[in-house]
Amino acid sequence: MPDSAMAMVVTEGVLSPTFETLVGRWPGTSELTEPALARLYPNRGFTLGWRIPAAELGLPEPLIVALEREGAFRVPRIAVERRPEPCEMPHLEGDGVFCLLPSSTPIRLPVTGELAVYLVEEAVKVYSDALTGANRKDYLDEFGTYWTLDCAEGRGVYVWLRDFVQTRTVYTVNVAKSVMVADSTEGVEDWMKKLGRPVRRQSVRKATFVRLKEPLYPEDYPSNSAELLRLLFRRCPEAVEMVLTSVRLGEDVVVVWCFEHDGQPVMGATITQVQHQFPHPPNRGQAFLSGRNRVRVPANVLTNRLSQARFPSKRASVVRVDSDFLVRRTAGEAVDAVKNLNVVVVGCGALGATVAMLLAQAGVRKMTLIDGDALTYQNVGRHILGAHYIGRNKAEALRDEIIARYVDYSILALASKWQLARESNARLFEKADLVISATGDWISEAELNALLEEAEVPPTIFAWLERYGVAGHATFVSADASLQWALNEYGEAIYQVAKVTGDTPREAACGAFYQPFSAAASAEVAAMTVSLAIATATSEVTTGQTWTWIGQYENLLKTGAEIKPFWRPLVFDGPGFQKVYRHQLVPPSNEAVSPQ
Repeated sequence: MPDSAMAMVVTEGVLSPTFETLVGRWPGTSELTEPALARLYPNRGFTLGWRIPAAELGLPEPLIVALEREGAFRVPRIAVERRPEPCEMPHLEGDGVFCLLPSSTPIRLPVTGELAVYLVEEAVKVYSDALTGANRKDYLDEFGTYWTLDCAEGRGVYVWLRDFVQTRTVYTVNVAKSVMVADSTEGVEDWMKKLGRPVRRQSVRKATFVRLKEPLYPEDYPSNSAELLRLLFRRCPEAVEMVLTSVRLGEDVVVVWCFEHDGQPVMGATITQVQHQFPHPPNRGQAFLSGRNRVRVPANVLTNRLSQARFPSKRASVVRVDSDFLVRRTAGEAVDAVKNLNVVVVGCGALGATVAMLLAQAGVRKMTLIDGDALTYQNVGRHILGAHYIGRNKAEALRDEIIARYVDYSILALASKWQLARESNARLFEKADLVISATGDWISEAELNALLEEAEVPPTIFAWLERYGVAGHATFVSADASLQWALNEYGEAIYQVAKVTGDTPREAACGAFYQPFSAAASAEVAAMTVSLAIATATSEVTTGQTWTWIGQYENLLKTGAEIKPFWRPLVFDGPGFQKVYRHQLVPPSNEAVSPQ
């Protein structure tokens, strides 16, 4: 289409602010009509656009600046005036629009024409670097985007693998719109069981994990079975036989490609459906394999047929589900002391369950969960487990919730009180590094403390909330201390924060007692407890101490709580409310006066 049909010069006085800024920088800038923008970029919704001449940019072609509409919160987009080849240059999307601003980039508001100028200059740099190959590394930095740019598979590929170095046969199963890949058939079955989607062994198929010595660039990306085989022969010939043995008529050939970039494994998958007939002229309709025995086909014959058939290969992104990857993304690199920590959590109510989940998210891979109660509807208001677990044992349901997220964790659930569990297994605590008791039951915790004093239980953290969630405590007790240094003979904290008067509410018709308070309070105490657990694992804390969290002052007023004298100078004249305070555990003395 002639330029005159695509652009026009608008009369002075109706120029947009962006246009004025662009003309001031590149005088030859001209305006594009809205219909022209719709033809060039049909899925973008642009209504304003301007063309900057190639000569003024020093590029082989002009660039387009486009907006959905002019406004303080509208970021302009820069584009070429054509549909580019797939992966033609880094940061150029399939419709010719550049992707220049990562989502994390701070943008000064209100948006002005100066941002358009900046983005044009960035696009010029990207284009110029692409011509010289200076930004070729960007294809690797954003491999996942480019790999799927022009022939994306609608399904995602999820991998649970322990080794990203060795080329080998792996195993796969299709689940809904996902392809799941694990190291073994048993691994696939175990994974699907943990997800609550058990599969039959007959549905598990072979796939291939290919470790490459060199990275993949767009010119390497296979789009059909012939190109896939050429890539294998050229870059990883030892994988060819593995791929051929995974071929089955009417099924997918799944290959997970992996190379190292910036010290991390980078992966993409190809999914190639082996059809019964050739899909393209001049052999359309010809049977892919003929004869009675289609299973035992010589490798050279199968290679030739796959090359001739050119079955389309769709490319899919790959997502790791192993805990090393997931924990690193959320909590950072977990130290070995945390990774290797073995924790027993006694009590899987609102507090204990949140503690266990936070430990898992921090990278603690081995836990034993103990609770004899079932989850009820009354629990779900503060509990991390939802209503679909109603009626199930809390420990078992929590185990299933954790291993559904972290498939390679080792989580044991015991549906009983800890005393009964210990009667059944006298070595219950033997391999544990730490016990966390969140029962809120003074008799149970006193009994556990007695075993701790006899060195029959490893170091223990006792965690609980005060009435109505006004405050919470986490007390670490090791061999050199005792829970009785923190609690009196009635199980009341010696350094209790507040006294709440009145009777505890009760459900109608002789129902259960309950305490109304926000789940946020429970979450705060759980987070404090986990921080203390990690501090003990990393030897930051080695002797007995109590951490105390104090909630909002407004919450204390609402409940009619009276702050104890010991805490008044700290909260009113010191650090204040919504803080964590730490106190070393010391043995009580006859002369000492307990805080009132």
